[in-house]
Amino acid sequence: MKQRRTHDNTTVPAPAELRANSFDAELVLLSFPVAPPELPEILTEAEREVARLVYDGAKNGDIARARGVSVKTIGNQLESIYRKLCVGSRVELVLLLGNARTAPR
Repeated sequence: MKQRRTHDNTTVPAPAELRANSFDAELVLLSFPVAPPELPEILTEAEREVARLVYDGAKNGDIARARGVSVKTIGNQLESIYRKLCVGSRVELVLLLGNARTAPR
């Protein structure tokens, strides 16, 4: 991990692959690759696929079309995922999957 200097001249850890694109003097877009989530074994294969698509930012309608099922089915699968992983929203799900070391197995 590289060290980056902040505006007050302190350093913070930054991913080696960090890219910065400056749009103007006050706006910079930072980007870096993110590892794919490690999906908990407690989920079924279908639930793992739904969780992965949520992690990638897909909406329920997009997931339903990609999987060839109804939006209601995706909603039901998300409810099951939330219950199994003890989360209450897709934001919490994404945060949990992004930190897979704490996800239930």
